[in-house]
Amino acid sequence: MSLANARERREEARRLLAAGTDPSHQQKVDAARARIEENDTFKLVAGEWVAKNEREGMAEITLSKLRWLLDKAYPRIGNRPVAKITAQEVLTVLRAIEATGRHESARRMRSVLSRVFRYAIATGLVTVLCRSPISLSHLGFEREWADAAQI
Repeated sequence: MSLANARERREEARRLLAAGTDPSHQQKVDAARARIEENDTFKLVAGEWVAKNEREGMAEITLSKLRWLLDKAYPRIGNRPVAKITAQEVLTVLRAIEATGRHESARRMRSVLSRVFRYAIATGLVTVLCRSPISLSHLGFEREWADAAQI
């Protein structure tokens, strides 16, 4: 650690103390929050969402279709923290399905992914709506994600 970096950290600790916050406690809270965010992968959140739908009495055939679609998305975004998944990554998943000629499956995948992200927003796992320079309005993402903020 450089001297300038150490001085910067000291000043940050002094600002926290002046604000009435224990710097050591704040550091532990920040580290725990980072661990939680990293462990909230898309696959875990999607599994939680499917389990919620199962508890609410969704038909088994519908649940199996949801699982099938999500299994197609897991190789690309399953291990990524849900809060860090970008619109480009989602578009990559959809384009891979479209490339096989399964346009209806791509449309359904878009819907399922959107519902998982809305669930993540509603449960507080994602606090900021993802926006991207690439417009996904033709796929319905911007409209659906903006609607999720109203949950």
